[in-house]
Amino acid sequence: MYVFSKLRDPNEFREAHVSFDRVGWDHGVDLDADYVSRHREQKPGPRNG
Repeated sequence: MYVFSKLRDPNEFREAHVSFDRVGWDHGVDLDADYVSRHREQKPGPRNG
């Protein structure tokens, strides 16, 4: 998706802000916290092995 492709740019990604239960960007993209939690990449660590 085009709107998400902008977030591949580290400078664009750094512009994120938190609003209520969402992470968003000024150009209109936002991600619900539940979605992010369900789809995040699992990495080994103290909490998940």
